[in-house]
Amino acid sequence: MPGEAYARIVEGVDAADRLDLEGTYAGLAVLMEAEHFAVNPITSGVPYPDDVARWGALEQSRSLTVAQVGEAAAALRNVPFEKLARHRYFLAAKEQRPRPYDEDALDSHLDELGRFYPGLVEFFGTAARNGQCTIFWTA
Repeated sequence: MPGEAYARIVEGVDAADRLDLEGTYAGLAVLMEAEHFAVNPITSGVPYPDDVARWGALEQSRSLTVAQVGEAAAALRNVPFEKLARHRYFLAAKEQRPRPYDEDALDSHLDELGRFYPGLVEFFGTAARNGQCTIFWTA
């Protein structure tokens, strides 16, 4: 049951072991796709707990193995946000922002994504050091 799996995770995991990306997860995932992350911390992995019982606002709960977490952590650590931000027009196209691009709005969006990126880097670094898997879902 998706609800039972979700409840076990939410109730059984300390707040310090969770990361809330708010609405930035989609934009961050697009930028990491553009940078060709071998393991995208948001979109890679397998449905969790399985393809039938996954949950989340978009039914996209996903799990990464310990090895995948290590690979994602290394990529995050080695790719500064400034490098990801170079993919601004790929992001705009994927998010179907109108053309001509509103550069100020795009700058503002990238600023918001950039504020959440260090937390993502830290979260995956900690999980990798502790030999943990991860679960991602949208609320």
